[in-house]
Amino acid sequence: MKIGYITFTSAMLFCLSTAAQPLIASSLLIKQISLASSLTVSNDFSVHGVQPSYWLKDGQGQIEMTIATHDHLLITGYLYDVEGHEKARAETLINNRTKDFSLPLEGIAAGNYKLVIKALNTEHQSAIKNFNIALANFAEN
Repeated sequence: MKIGYITFTSAMLFCLSTAAQPLIASSLLIKQISLASSLTVSNDFSVHGVQPSYWLKDGQGQIEMTIATHDHLLITGYLYDVEGHEKARAETLINNRTKDFSLPLEGIAAGNYKLVIKALNTEHQSAIKNFNIALANFAEN
């Protein structure tokens, strides 16, 4: 009886192990495809002209840059404080060209921030570029 039970258990474990492997392999394939698609979107846009610091006057300012795309992309710019709270947002559509992009700042305090530029293509694949920037108050003398 013990031999029959051990044989049955071994057979079940073998069947379960072979059935589980294609599931694991397919999930790895999905991860590889999504990583490759993210790299494709990342290669389809570039951000130029971001400065390490910007001036604020009365809590207002503007972050200007140029974005070039090689695809039809929805570009969204976000400004986050050091605690991860969104402070500003702007978006635009860019279709295979270079375009000036501006993120207006209102009611912003001086300090360190993260500028995040997100690109989303028509297949809902996205890529993100991050920049650390500082905002300083402009004082007139």
